[in-house]
Amino acid sequence: MAKNFIQINERELNAALADLERKARRIDEKRSRQIQRRNLRPMRMAMVSGSKSARIGRMIGVTAAKKYAPPFGVRIGVVKNKVSEFPTINAQGLAAIIEYGTRERFRSVGAFGVTTGRVSTGSMPAFPWLRRAYDANIKAFADKTEQDYIKEIENA
Repeated sequence: MAKNFIQINERELNAALADLERKARRIDEKRSRQIQRRNLRPMRMAMVSGSKSARIGRMIGVTAAKKYAPPFGVRIGVVKNKVSEFPTINAQGLAAIIEYGTRERFRSVGAFGVTTGRVSTGSMPAFPWLRRAYDANIKAFADKTEQDYIKEIENA
C-alpha cells in the first residue's frame, strides 16, 4: 500500500512565499479603501435618490476616516453633518428617525407641580430608504469588489 506524502523543494517554497508576500503588499489599506469607495458609488446614488429630503440627501456619503470606518474598510450612509442645515438635531439622528420612525410618546400636563393629564406628542411612521438601497446594492458591490481585488492580486 502506497503512503501519502508531499515532497517540498525548499527553493520553490521560498519563491512561492516571496511571490505571495509581494502580492499581499499590493493591496494595502489605502488601495483597499479606494476600491471600496469606487464600488460604493451606485449604492450611494441609490441612497441619495431614495431620500425624501434634499437636505438629508446631501449628507449621504462614503467615508474612510479612521475615526468612523473599520481598518481596510469604509462607511456609507449619512456620514456628513452640516450644523447650519440641522441646528437642533444632527443629520444622523434625523435620518434614524426617518428610517425607523417613532412610537407615540406622551408628555405630562400640569401646573404648579401637579400633573393633571397626559398629551400625545404624536408618532412618525417608518420610511426605510437607506436599508432598501443597501440591500438592493450589496451583492453587486461585493461581487465587483471581489473581482477588483482578484485583478489587483493577479496584476501584482
